[in-house]
Amino acid sequence: MKAIAKSFLIAAATALITNAGDAAHKPAPAGHLEIPPDLCPLSGLNKDQKTSPSALTQKLNEKKNRRTAPTDTDFDSRVTIQKMLAPGKDIGRFDEARGAEITGLVIKVEQGGHPETANCGDLTEQFTDTHITVAVRKTNDLTTTLIVEVTPWWRQTMAQRGMDWSTVKLKQTLTGHTVKFRGWLMFDLDHESESINTRPANAAKPPWRQTAWEIHPITAIEVVQ
Repeated sequence: MKAIAKSFLIAAATALITNAGDAAHKPAPAGHLEIPPDLCPLSGLNKDQKTSPSALTQKLNEKKNRRTAPTDTDFDSRVTIQKMLAPGKDIGRFDEARGAEITGLVIKVEQGGHPETANCGDLTEQFTDTHITVAVRKTNDLTTTLIVEVTPWWRQTMAQRGMDWSTVKLKQTLTGHTVKFRGWLMFDLDHESESINTRPANAAKPPWRQTAWEIHPITAIEVVQ
C-alpha cells in the first residue's frame, strides 16, 4: 500500500446493506414500496412510482444511473476540482460522456434527495443518493463547493464487493478528510438555478453550491493521507 494514500475499503457485513434503520430516518407513507436499484428503470419513475418522468428528466436520470465505470480512455485528465469550481457560466465547460478524477476536502456527507425520480421515488438511505460536499479547502461557505454523489446501484454493487458505501459509513469515514473521487462528469440541470455559476438574477432560491457540475455517479473512492 502506498504511503501517500490508502484505498477506501470497508468490509460490509452482508452482500446488501440492510435497511433496518432507514425507516426511522425518513418515515415512508402508507402503501409506499421501496424499489431496489436493479428493478428501477434507468430513466426512473415519478414520485408516484407508476408513471414515467418527462423526456428531459429521463435523459438526465439515465446519466445519473450509469452502471459502468469510466475506462482509462474515457477519462478527461484535464479536469481538476479547481477547474470544476472556477467562476463563470459553465454549462458547456465539460463533456458528460467523459469520466474524471478529482481530489478535495470533504465538508459534509448526507442523504440526497428523497424522493427523486432517478431513484423511482424511494425514501430510505439505502435506496437514495449520498450527497458529498467537496471543497478545495476547509470552509463554511457552501457556495464555494461542489457535489459528488454515490447512487444506490453503486452502493449495492460495492456491498457485493465487500465495501460499505452506506451514507452513515461514508459520513463517518470521509468527513474532514482529503479524498480522491473517480466517476462520470454530469451537469445536474435540477440545480442549475441554485448554483453560483449558472443562477439567474431572479432565481427564487438562494444558491447553495458553486457549480451544477458533479461527479455522478462516483465509481471509486480513496482517502488520501
